[in-house]
Amino acid sequence: MNVISKFLMKKILSPQEHLEVILQRRYNFFELIIFAKKKIWRNFYNSFQRLFSKPSNRIFLQKIEIFFSKKVNIENNSNIINHCDNLKNDGITFFNKDNFDIDFEKIYKSLESENKLYSAYEDNKFYDKNENNSFKMGYIPTERLIKNEEILKLINNELIVSILNNYFGAKVIFDNIWSWWSFKHDDNALGPQNFHRDYNSINFFKLFVYLSEVDELSGPHVYVKGSHKKDVFNKIGRYQDKDVMNEFNEKNIISIKGPKYTMFMANTFGLHKGLPPRNNDRLLLCILYSINPSRASPKLPLFDASDFSVKNILYKNKYLNKMYFKF
Repeated sequence: MNVISKFLMKKILSPQEHLEVILQRRYNFFELIIFAKKKIWRNFYNSFQRLFSKPSNRIFLQKIEIFFSKKVNIENNSNIINHCDNLKNDGITFFNKDNFDIDFEKIYKSLESENKLYSAYEDNKFYDKNENNSFKMGYIPTERLIKNEEILKLINNELIVSILNNYFGAKVIFDNIWSWWSFKHDDNALGPQNFHRDYNSINFFKLFVYLSEVDELSGPHVYVKGSHKKDVFNKIGRYQDKDVMNEFNEKNIISIKGPKYTMFMANTFGLHKGLPPRNNDRLLLCILYSINPSRASPKLPLFDASDFSVKNILYKNKYLNKMYFKF
């Protein structure tokens, strides 16, 4: 099994730290076949959808995908409709944390105490944040996030799920999750700290939660309202600030600052970046929802839902949680 695990880690799994499989677990032959088939299909899907980098073409592709997806009944709720309108028009909407029955402080304390981090954009290795201060970004292991039951309650929040289902008119899945530190530095922007578009899936949204206070010098998220539907910056890559500012009205380029637990949902196919923090480190939680799974999401359910104290929530939303949990 050690030989197989090493092969999976080096040759098959995504280069960044994602919870595609639990390498310590024994998989039978049929499970490995299923894993391989899904891996091949997801890689094809990922490559195919990235061919549609022009927003108008992508909107057409999104409609086709939704047509073949599992439909839901649309709710006639003014709050949900308002959030959906924000997402359609601007590509982003904001939430008040006080409307969520979530212990955000418990989430923060759990993740802030995690010292084992992954340097996804530098050397693709784990390191101890208390022993190494040279890295600019550090990702918390995905398994730690999935086992945090306050995070699971957030993922399954009724308002969030209803907004997504109403927006698409189809059922969504919990696709992936990340939490990472952006450490203060004086160097040039690194990777996603430059303007870019995300291509995780064809139809997707990301929910962001600031787990630390964010001001202008703490690495705020910057989003270009309306850029998810404007046919500019169609070539996949990173984009210069001056080019983005020349194309969009300054009022539509928003720098999102706020206290701990500021929450917003965004279509990150729209242009966005995280500013490099200069004075304070930033800790962020990000949850990906999609219609069809992205490349690095689990190929087989990883956890037994009955092992969690929030199992009733997980069972209530079996379709949403099917990528990670066995029922």
